Amino acid sequence: MIRIGKYSGRLAQRYEGQSGALFQDRPLWGRRSKFAPKGWTDSIKAYLNASKDLTSCILLNRQLMGRPYALFGSLNIEEELTVAQHKALWKKVCDELRCAGVIALWVREPSRTNHVNYHLLIKNPVEKSVITGCFEASIGVPWHHSVEPVRTRLHYAFYITKGKIAGMVGNQWREDKYAAKRLLFMPGTGLRKHGVIGGFWEKRVADMMKEIIETNKRVAAGLKVSGVKELADYAAENLGITRGQATRSLGYWAEEATVQKWIEELRERGELPDEAKQ
Repeated sequence: MIRIGKYSGRLAQRYEGQSGALFQDRPLWGRRSKFAPKGWTDSIKAYLNASKDLTSCILLNRQLMGRPYALFGSLNIEEELTVAQHKALWKKVCDELRCAGVIALWVREPSRTNHVNYHLLIKNPVEKSVITGCFEASIGVPWHHSVEPVRTRLHYAFYITKGKIAGMVGNQWREDKYAAKRLLFMPGTGLRKHGVIGGFWEKRVADMMKEIIETNKRVAAGLKVSGVKELADYAAENLGITRGQATRSLGYWAEEATVQKWIEELRERGELPDEAKQ
């Protein structure tokens, strides 16, 4: 089912006993490399980098759309299938959705029961019954699903990729909200992690990634401007926004007169440290 035989040494030992598993029970944290690790199966660190890229594209695509995504759907396959069966099943589902005019991003993930789940971020307004009907027409094994309106930008963007974001889990605050839900497929399954149905992306993903990289550079440079980091901390503590939101927004607009004026006013009131007086 899975080409574990191509691995040797420590990697073979790590996957020993998982010949029929679709997910990694003990994934590597990372590998030594001078390059940033990428890929959905190489290691946890590589997964986090890949999920960060996809999450960033989802959020930028929403901005380019100028309107919210319509629906978020989850599909859980309740039987343990072979890789070939999973591929055939999902092709039928995608064909059915495409014929119904659904435009969506899909993400595939394994479960600890060795089943496969799918998430759909649906771009265009469609009735929930249309999605359910497509599943009913194309799936011949036990399954269950949910379809709901998109709640918040950050929720769907990070949940669908299992990207790293802080948040509440039950009644506890976690720095990595989805860590427990983040499972990596075994290397070599041949199962794609994600794809699209119809014209989901507003621009080429490569072009969006260039724009994201330039934005990140601008934010990094802005955070080096005197007082901006401290202002981001102040905003997160007093204005009810996350530290990440405050950091990115204020880092991006660091040179704007309104941001500089805000820093000056807070320094005059003694609410921000004044580097010149230290």
